[in-house]
Amino acid sequence: MDGRKATGGKLEVMVKIREPLSGVDLQPMTEKWYVVEPVSSLSPPEKQKERAPSPRSKPKHESSSRSSHPDNSPPQYNLHSFSLLNYDKERLERKFADYRKNHREPPSDLIHQHREVIHRLQWQKAQLERGSPALLTEYEHVLRRFVQGLSESVKKYSSQGNREAAKDALGRLKMVENELESLKRKRTG
Repeated sequence: MDGRKATGGKLEVMVKIREPLSGVDLQPMTEKWYVVEPVSSLSPPEKQKERAPSPRSKPKHESSSRSSHPDNSPPQYNLHSFSLLNYDKERLERKFADYRKNHREPPSDLIHQHREVIHRLQWQKAQLERGSPALLTEYEHVLRRFVQGLSESVKKYSSQGNREAAKDALGRLKMVENELESLKRKRTG
C-alpha cells in the first residue's frame, strides 16, 4: 500500500430491497473485505506453472479454504471463459429462485459459489479492461484450451452413451467457441 499503515475500522451498509426476496426480515452479516490492488502481468516462470483450466466452469481458488490466504491479499484467479462464468451465474440464480419459490433459504455453499462466480467475473473484467496484448493473448490461449477440452469431453460422453453430459458439454463448447470468435474479431478489427 505504498508505505501507508493499514488502518482498522468497520463499515456498516444498509440495503433496502423494494421487493423482498422471501418475507420481511433483517439479518446482520459480517463479511471479510479484501484490499484489491493491481496485479502485474505474469512473469514467464509463473506462466509455466499455470495449468490448463478444466472444462467445467466451477470457480476455484488455489485452495478451497478462504482462511488459507492472509486477510489483506485479494483472491487470485486464473483467466476463464466469461460465457461459462455467466452461464454458471445464471444457473446458480435459477437455483436461488427455486429456493425462494419454496420459501426456503438457499444453502450457504450455494451462496458462497454465487459470490465466488461474481468476484471472479469482476476480477477478470478488470484484468482484461487493461487490454495488455500479452494478457489478451493468454486469454485467447485459455479459450482455445477450453475448446479442446470440451471437444474431448463431448466425444468421451458420446462414446459412453451419456447423452445429457454430452449435450451439456456441447452447449458449453458452443459458448466458448462464440466467445473465442468474438475475441478474435475485437483483436483484428
